[in-house]
Amino acid sequence: MFNKYFLILFSLISLIACKDTSKNSKDLGPALTKSDVRFKFDEPLKLNLNASVLVEPWKEYRNFIELFNRYKSTTPSIALSNAKELNTLAVQLKDSIKISTLKIPAFQARLNVLQNETMRLLDMASISNLKNDDIKNQIIKILDAFNATNAKLNNLVSLQALETDLIYENIDSINIRKLVTPNTKELLPNKTPHGVKVKQN
Repeated sequence: MFNKYFLILFSLISLIACKDTSKNSKDLGPALTKSDVRFKFDEPLKLNLNASVLVEPWKEYRNFIELFNRYKSTTPSIALSNAKELNTLAVQLKDSIKISTLKIPAFQARLNVLQNETMRLLDMASISNLKNDDIKNQIIKILDAFNATNAKLNNLVSLQALETDLIYENIDSINIRKLVTPNTKELLPNKTPHGVKVKQN
């Protein structure tokens, strides 16, 4: 009889322990319970030569792309565990524009979108029952936002270079015209009116 009660008590304790373990596992969040399936993504859009030179002193840009390059091959758990740092770097990137060429609303808007997309990835870390595809799609959105940022950067630098070339071309054209334009007197025809004799000294 005693053995029977002991067996029932042991079964109840085991059942409660299993429920607690399951509950604790859920409390850890998706970052610790996601499978290790590996995501592969394309590289971010590269900057052209002039744009690369322009952003070389921009530490916040270098910091962001250094971390984001790790997302080219990552797992859901690693992606979520790095989301806080990625969002912090996106905020720093947005707030650190010192290059006058880039201080325009169109470029700042792209940095705002980039920061918002990294914030959404960070928010996912606290969502239970999150699917791997949800994480993957959000990383793709961050990649798209960063590509749009780099594309705008390339365009701005190329436009600035084109404007500079046109200025120098205009200056060169003016200087050339000054060199080749003859004296006003030399433009007059070297002829005397018909019937007028020129007195010879």
